[in-house]
Amino acid sequence: MASRLKELENARKDEERQKKLAERKRAQELREAKKKLARELQGAQRMLTRSEQEVNKLTGQLNRTEQQAQQATVKKNREGEKAEEGIGRIRQKYGKVDNTLREKMANVGQARGRLAHVQFAMAMLERGVIVAVGEDGGPVQSPDNTMLSPQQQRRIRVARRSPEEGGPETDETEEGEEQEIEEEYDEGSAALREELEQLKEENLKLREHLADADKRCTTAVQLLQQAQEVLETRMDDMSTVDFKMHVEKEMEAPVDLENASTMQGSQDGSTQHSPIAQPALFETAPLPAPAPVPAPAPCTLPSLLRQPMPDVKRVPVYAGTFSPPNRMVSCPMNVRYQPAQLPRQDLTMPLGATLLGSQSTSTLHPRGVASMTIPSAQGARMFPAEPVAIPQAFKPVAEPISAPMRQGSCLFVYG
Repeated sequence: MASRLKELENARKDEERQKKLAERKRAQELREAKKKLARELQGAQRMLTRSEQEVNKLTGQLNRTEQQAQQATVKKNREGEKAEEGIGRIRQKYGKVDNTLREKMANVGQARGRLAHVQFAMAMLERGVIVAVGEDGGPVQSPDNTMLSPQQQRRIRVARRSPEEGGPETDETEEGEEQEIEEEYDEGSAALREELEQLKEENLKLREHLADADKRCTTAVQLLQQAQEVLETRMDDMSTVDFKMHVEKEMEAPVDLENASTMQGSQDGSTQHSPIAQPALFETAPLPAPAPVPAPAPCTLPSLLRQPMPDVKRVPVYAGTFSPPNRMVSCPMNVRYQPAQLPRQDLTMPLGATLLGSQSTSTLHPRGVASMTIPSAQGARMFPAEPVAIPQAFKPVAEPISAPMRQGSCLFVYG
């Protein structure tokens, strides 16, 4: 009976001990869950702040675009009004020049007709027929409507004037009158020719001026059409940009709290990273694949130091981070990494030869870049061995790129 009581008492003590351990473990799990939730809450708040900033930025850009569109519309209307006023002035000037040209063309026609009449009178005068020009009226004709010779016409005129003047004129007076008449005809013909030449020149100048005015009017109309097409194209582009921004806002994915906390691993000072990389931040052009090289043994590692360095700087991917870490994330913190004690820098060494050993498992790939399996609370995570190029702004403080080392030397520190 005593042994039975003792067993029961021991069982009761064991049960109480198990309860205490379970309560202690439960309390520890609650504390860890609380810390994790706090980190996730901070990450979600940061993501919300960043999203609000982006929304405000896009809203400001949209407002500026709308203001620019309104300004462009007002400017287009003003330019259209100015162009219409200019076209009206050009049309008025064109009408004035056209009227002046018509008047000058009428004057040219009259001058040509007068010149032709004078030339005909000169030709008839050479044949002995006097044709009246200007104020003299028509030619002197006989009663039977037949043309008279110049001598007969002179006699008739002298006979008409003699009764009024009181006596006949002498032959000298008649010859003097004939000479005066011929001189008057010559002077009138010369004056008419000069006037005709002047009218021709004025006509030519007016035609040139009219052609220039027509050309300027056509050019102004073409410029207005081009400006209208450009403004319509810009308005269409602005409408397209506005539509794209609206679609991007609607298609924006919701925030994932679990991934939001992992994406801020480097900012929280944690060495654990999400396996989901952010392609929007580390998008780079694909690198040419180098020739495959067999994996060397650890004893033959110094031979890798003699390989030429690639043209592109290669680093492992820091997955799931928006910003570079503040330390080397390719190895744990408990590794005895002493960069100040590196040997004299003579030659360059690939990244795989500078990774330091630790409790983590490291493997060297043929490309000379190591991939490491780091233990964590979520399980072992494998960093990718595919090297990519990271922009200059996203390089870590301690660059795990390549360390210049002396030929034939190798630095490995195993914990």
